[in-house]
Amino acid sequence: MMKHNTPSKDRSVATPPDSGAENLEHNQPPSLDDLESDELIVCRNPRVASLQWFYELDEDGTVLTYHSLNEYDVQTGTKRYQADRSIASDGVETAIVSRDAFEAIRGDA
Repeated sequence: MMKHNTPSKDRSVATPPDSGAENLEHNQPPSLDDLESDELIVCRNPRVASLQWFYELDEDGTVLTYHSLNEYDVQTGTKRYQADRSIASDGVETAIVSRDAFEAIRGDA
């Protein structure tokens, strides 16, 4: 199971089964600054099972977004502050996942 952003003091990131997500302990949600070059942040809305999106930074620091609503096609219009707010939103589950896990979900693996 992934972490829920809640007002509690324990803001652990739990790993969804077979997702490729790393086990991380955070006092805050993961940050784009936490990512290695082969990682992305996955966000899920647990109230809508199919609603899922990913964020990563390209080599120029541009936020790249891949959303289930867009069949995970890359989107470049997301501002950094928008991604940060989305990742930290209450009720959104987040985790850091490998590029391989993302590609498998996306269907490119």
